[in-house]
Amino acid sequence: MFTSTATMTNLESTVHEENIGMCNIYGSKENEENNNESMFVSAASNLNGVVSSTRVSMTRATNVLGSFLPSASSISNLTTRKYTLPEKSVASQILMYRQLLHTECRSGLRLSRKFQGTQAQRAVMHMPWWEQGVEQTGRMVISYDNLITRLWLHGAILPYATSSSSSSMLLSLDDIASTSIDTLLTSEGLPPFPHEYWTTRLGFQQDDPVTDFRSGGVLSLAMLVHIVEACPHVHRRFLTGGDAEMLPYGITSINITDMLAKFLMFSKSVDKVDALMTSKPFWRAFSDPNSLLLLQELSMDMLCDVVVELGTERRFESTTRDSKITVFDFPMLMETIEKRMRDDLLNAGPKTTQDLRRIANQLRTKYSQALDKRILAKKNQINEAPSYFQVPLKTNFLSLDVNRWKQKPDDNSKNIKNNSKKSDTHDFLDDRIDSQEEEEQWNGTPVLKPNTNTSIPDLLC
Repeated sequence: MFTSTATMTNLESTVHEENIGMCNIYGSKENEENNNESMFVSAASNLNGVVSSTRVSMTRATNVLGSFLPSASSISNLTTRKYTLPEKSVASQILMYRQLLHTECRSGLRLSRKFQGTQAQRAVMHMPWWEQGVEQTGRMVISYDNLITRLWLHGAILPYATSSSSSSMLLSLDDIASTSIDTLLTSEGLPPFPHEYWTTRLGFQQDDPVTDFRSGGVLSLAMLVHIVEACPHVHRRFLTGGDAEMLPYGITSINITDMLAKFLMFSKSVDKVDALMTSKPFWRAFSDPNSLLLLQELSMDMLCDVVVELGTERRFESTTRDSKITVFDFPMLMETIEKRMRDDLLNAGPKTTQDLRRIANQLRTKYSQALDKRILAKKNQINEAPSYFQVPLKTNFLSLDVNRWKQKPDDNSKNIKNNSKKSDTHDFLDDRIDSQEEEEQWNGTPVLKPNTNTSIPDLLC
């Protein structure tokens, strides 16, 4: 009994101790939870402080950078280009120009599309590369034979033909029909190939011009036709007696078209996407398809002006240099007109064809005034330059010591035969020395006497 009672007592004490241990454990857990809770509360409060301080910092940063950050209106201004991209109609025209530029000219070439009367088609139906009668035939046709025949008649026949009643040039094909002028067309209605007029009158390199269009394609041929048909005043400047008669018309016009193709991004070196996605200051003007025709006209006309300017300026330069402009000056002329068209005309940002012509007229006045100033400066330079014969005679032309020859004898010299007073302005070549002895008395030291048999050098050489 005692044993069992003692055992029970020991068990109870053990259980009591275990309970105390469990209580200690739970108590420590409760304390730990309380500590964790307090830590969480502290962390939360610290986080709130950080967030609030961050908000304050962001607010301050916004206030500081507010003047530098773009507003909604400024962002809109940034995304709006100064010169907008080409519209859909303009883009289609650019693609058409590129296609014409890259289409090789050859006899029998014929491109055709159906005429549907759309606004885009009507806007370009008057361009020079189409055959006439678009609305009547319902087709928009580009034909090499048609273009080359028109170039022949308006460039090689009409300007050189005169009516029987007057000496004026014929200006239309109706005038030819009313006269007995031979157009030299074949039975098929085509111009003769080969023929000397292609080089002598139209300014190509060969008697068959088909190979000269390899760089400009059908577009360069169409531009040639446009000038002779619609701009006879420009074409006339390349004829005999004109300002630019020394320049071959055909080759010059093809080079001008190539130059414009480079500026307007039609050339093969420019990707098609790049041409459409590039903002240029002159794209607005191309909403009117006549802009390309006007640029060709203005470029040819301004090139003739450059010829006149260069010839005028050369006449005031050295007289030993020929003042005439020749075909060898063509690279210099093209460099000048390229700069004027690209930097002065196109970069001015014309919006319409009227702007193009107005800016061109202003530039023509500017160039003329600049030429007058250069000529006036050259005249003043010529007038202020001392004449050759106004140079003092004491000037040592032949690197000789003139004073040595001019030295006067002493008053005590008794052997001087010529007592006449010598002028200081006499030319030293006119002084005569009678004897070697007298020469020694003049200078005090023996001097070699010039050889009188030797011819006197010409000072004007």
